[in-house]
Amino acid sequence: MSAACQVPTASSIVVGSCTLNRPTVLRDSTNHIEGDARASCSGLNQRTLSMNVKVDFPNFPDAVIATDTDSGKLVSYHAWAQDCDGGNTRDYYSEAWFSAGEPGDVIQSGRLNTTSCKA
Repeated sequence: MSAACQVPTASSIVVGSCTLNRPTVLRDSTNHIEGDARASCSGLNQRTLSMNVKVDFPNFPDAVIATDTDSGKLVSYHAWAQDCDGGNTRDYYSEAWFSAGEPGDVIQSGRLNTTSCKA
């Protein structure tokens, strides 16, 4: 994963022969925090799209609360994950990148300040 991140306002970035859309983060009707990442590519090369949902901790490394990958020789990739964070109220965000096949920059969602489910 590259250390450089695209600005959160970008709607997508081009990574090799793929377009990686800005991921989303939201709280669903049961208070799960969920992230969603999608990409489209030309050519059927082996790739892995990775996505994390994280807690934004000022002055500390951000904690991953959910993660997913989508791998294969595909033209469309989709990674989605959800989890609870002990009922905490925090800033959450998701990030997506290609961890294999089309390595490049990370793109992040905007921040969502909300309360998660407990379990």
